[in-house]
Amino acid sequence: MRFLSMALLCMAARCTNALRGAAVRNLRGVTRAHGGRLTAALQKNRASLAALQHRWTTHLAATGDAAVDAIDTDAAIQTVNDAQWAPILQEIRGKAGGPGAVAALRRAVDKYGEAPDAAYASCFPFELDEYQIEALRHLRNDSNVIVSAPTGSGKTVAGELAIAYALAQDKRVLYTTPLKALSNQKFEDFCRFFGSENVGLSTGDSGVRRDAPVVVMTTEIYRNMLYEDAPTPFAVVFDEFHYMNDPSRGTVWEESVISSSVETKLVALSATVSNDEQLKGWMRKVHGPTEVVSSSFRPVPLRYEFACGVLRDVVPLFRAADVGPGSPREADDVKNGGARQRAKKRLRLNPLLEQVMDRSEAPRRRGRGKKSNDRARDRTPTAMRCADVARDLQRRDLLPAIFFVFSRRGCEEEAKRVGSSLQLLTRDEEVEARQIIQNWALDNEAVASLDSENERIQLLTRGVAAHHAGLLPQYKTLVEDLFKKGLVKACFATETLAAGVNLPARTTIITSLRKRGDDGIKPLTTAGLLQMAGRAGRRGKDKAGTVLVMRGHRGGSNDADLARRILLAKVAPISSHFAPSYGMACALLRRHSGSLERCQRLVERSFGSYLAKRGVTKESDVDTYLKLVNEAQVRADVYEKLFDDPATSVDVLAREKASLREAQRDLLASPIAQLPQEQQRQVLETRRERKESRESPDWRSFVAITGVLKQFDAIDGDNTVTQLGALVASIKGDNELLLALALLDEATLEVATQGSPDEFAALCSAFVSEVGSRPGAFVDYGPTPRVRSAVDELWRCVLQPLAEAQSDAGLGPEDGLHLRLDDSAAGLVEAWASGAVSWEQLSESTSLDHGDLIRLLRRTLDVLRTTAGLDASILPEAFAPIRDVARRAAVAIDRPPVHDTTYDAIFVPDDEYLSEDDDDDESD
Repeated sequence: MRFLSMALLCMAARCTNALRGAAVRNLRGVTRAHGGRLTAALQKNRASLAALQHRWTTHLAATGDAAVDAIDTDAAIQTVNDAQWAPILQEIRGKAGGPGAVAALRRAVDKYGEAPDAAYASCFPFELDEYQIEALRHLRNDSNVIVSAPTGSGKTVAGELAIAYALAQDKRVLYTTPLKALSNQKFEDFCRFFGSENVGLSTGDSGVRRDAPVVVMTTEIYRNMLYEDAPTPFAVVFDEFHYMNDPSRGTVWEESVISSSVETKLVALSATVSNDEQLKGWMRKVHGPTEVVSSSFRPVPLRYEFACGVLRDVVPLFRAADVGPGSPREADDVKNGGARQRAKKRLRLNPLLEQVMDRSEAPRRRGRGKKSNDRARDRTPTAMRCADVARDLQRRDLLPAIFFVFSRRGCEEEAKRVGSSLQLLTRDEEVEARQIIQNWALDNEAVASLDSENERIQLLTRGVAAHHAGLLPQYKTLVEDLFKKGLVKACFATETLAAGVNLPARTTIITSLRKRGDDGIKPLTTAGLLQMAGRAGRRGKDKAGTVLVMRGHRGGSNDADLARRILLAKVAPISSHFAPSYGMACALLRRHSGSLERCQRLVERSFGSYLAKRGVTKESDVDTYLKLVNEAQVRADVYEKLFDDPATSVDVLAREKASLREAQRDLLASPIAQLPQEQQRQVLETRRERKESRESPDWRSFVAITGVLKQFDAIDGDNTVTQLGALVASIKGDNELLLALALLDEATLEVATQGSPDEFAALCSAFVSEVGSRPGAFVDYGPTPRVRSAVDELWRCVLQPLAEAQSDAGLGPEDGLHLRLDDSAAGLVEAWASGAVSWEQLSESTSLDHGDLIRLLRRTLDVLRTTAGLDASILPEAFAPIRDVARRAAVAIDRPPVHDTTYDAIFVPDDEYLSEDDDDDESD
């Protein structure tokens, strides 16, 4: 047998050699027609010969096709075994978390052509989760990837793996975020991880190393690049992709997906969504092969608590302390079907909270005396104060914490209360915090010297801070820096912090389960609450994160049960908010030479069109929702009738109350109920119409927009873009057509030629100001007569005709077309641009918060820079002075604290990129 085995092995080896020889002869016999492809591939990809040989040979083995590029088969094909990779992996791990790791990986790829997944994972200083590696595999297999994972689970690592892969392959990748603050933070993080020479930042008008292999930007800037025929990157990472569900900004994400080159791979990082398969189908249709990678696992599990004043304590929210979304038991319960019933019991409300709620909601029967009602009122649970909660968290070593408060004033007031009664820093921490604050003050003298900031800075020395959009950006940067160092123990922030800057904490506190919106006060959505809860738990530091829900001050007797229902409800699906605009229409028609057919193919690739064509918006969904509404109403009527009947027993009343609650829970859990009230109304009114329509609603809007553009001669009869249309296409932002028409109006030219740059800045602020629509807002400074006269003229000659044309075409604010011309804050902008007032004087002359004032000035600055940067060929010669006065007005506005010197000091070396405005300023 031994000799027979040896003989069989020899025969197998000879057969293998014979096959290899045949393959070599076939390769050498390839026609010369294919001979140039390998050379072109080498020049294009800059890959090693060995790597290309390996890829082509693998392709040959898979397809059996000998008609491939001619390869010099005399050169040995390099292969790398595990033993050879071992020292390379060790070298990468030794430099994990820094640019040295990626550099070592790149050297290995240059040498061997390919690298195992473990090589990319070794670049990180912690062990990666399987779903993160899976996302990389799909990208390496030439697929787009949608990553759906809970907040705080590390989905950003999937984007960083895509960057590491691109750098190792000598390719370019763009990383987009929804917020400038988040872009700045990612830029800082990536500089540390991948090396500052490999990372750039684009802020639209300026930037740092914008030609770097990795460039961070907002999604709006990437969308604008797509209309300018910018170079095609290897991949684009969309951070916070669930922002596509934002009614006012979702269009940008859809535009970016449908307009990206098919050669670009898309990596979408999203919080958990319920319709990721629909997103996958849409992206696969419009952009090629796409895979979904989803995970419900949290590396730092969550536990849920409830703070109730009547108990004078913090207790678990659920019956079991270790259950809930993202908890340790959640994954086990999902995997083990037999445990689901037990899981349902454990997810019931804590009996202690049920007793409190039942006492406070006991039916007050008719005929009872005043004394009985008083006792019931006395038993009503009261809300705990934030100071009491902070003291309890400090005692239990659960700081730092983020307190989510849904108003700016509330953030400020709670921070003052806690800071005045508690010192959350140790003596050593206080010394360190004061030193950091002192260094910050030296770099930001214009901000640190303001009286309004003194009290906030003093709170920082006690470990307490507020963080919201109404604060100066420089101060928020200081708060974020201190928080990362563990020197802010209690941060009172609005909801935007949960979706923006990454500041993980040990504990998150939800101070209210209701917030005010455009349609009144409404309960939080499941997605919103989970987004905030996900900030709890720091990877590598905490064994678990704590989510604490506080009872509201008003009408909060049922808050414990409300918190439970919101947390356990299904996350609402992402819907389409695609809305064509004047700028988009002109840009597409200009790009496609007036071809409506090509524009239609692009517009009808929107997510909304995809859903409508596939009947996702089924009428049965509406029927089910209406049935649940009717059931809840019937139960409510029965309960009310029994409640008013003195003969009803307590047992019967309790059963009917339980039935009513169950009907209400079913109603709140329905997908349509998760939508805002206005959106619910729109869904109910238009769902049947959209299902039956053969024409995409997005395309109908696009056609209506082109009709308005023709009325104002922005496009001609054969849909060719005119000079005005080119101007509209070059303006990025809101009110493109209104601003373009205004720039070409005689009233604007008169301000530009006969007025001052300060007055021109004031006029431009009217296109972005929203002060006039805010109740109770006041401004002490008024516009000059020249500016006011120009605004009145533009209102009469431009805005009103445009509003009438939009109305006749069936277009309006619901289509994302907002017309704005508000000179309420023009005097503020003019005073600041003139340099006649200090920042302190300016802020005291208005009710606007500092952050709102900064936003007004920066948005005005964007309009001025857009105007100054207009191509001379799309402006009539008579209006050329507008560009010059806009440039000078921009320079006058762009100074501290509007211009963030802190950011420049941290990120921009002395010899780095200067924007055009900086160059002009120096020349002046």
